[in-house]
Amino acid sequence: MQNFFGDFFMFPSFILFGKEIGTYTIMAIIGALLAGWLACRAAKRRGLDENDMLVTLLIAAIGVFIGSHLLYGLTNLPVIIALIRSPGQVKSLSHLFQWIFYIFGGGVFYGGLLGGLSAGTIYLRRKKLPLGPFSDIAAPVIALFHCFGRIGCF
Repeated sequence: MQNFFGDFFMFPSFILFGKEIGTYTIMAIIGALLAGWLACRAAKRRGLDENDMLVTLLIAAIGVFIGSHLLYGLTNLPVIIALIRSPGQVKSLSHLFQWIFYIFGGGVFYGGLLGGLSAGTIYLRRKKLPLGPFSDIAAPVIALFHCFGRIGCF
């Protein structure tokens, strides 16, 4: 089955205005916009401030970005240890940045989930906003966003 459908359904990227765009990126953006829109609608229906919901989601998105890249870097721990043991491999500052982008250049879902939940929780606690109602809204939209991301990976 894979030989028949493999090339037909696989669109890992496409060219738009001379730039290569990954389908995961497009699907993640669509998922984030849809999830944010639905979260704001749900917040309004529950009597919560839509702006608080939106800011919470944006803060959580920063946590997702940082957490996913940090956990990806942790999966490259053997590379980090090898660089520490032989620092002569890094010949210049640009070479160091290439190694950093190699080590932290991907993302891991669980790191993003933990980072986003942590950042959102910290924000809500500092603003003294109720964690329960915001969490009730965030849980299904996180799943929705993840669903679009998985479609992009397919």
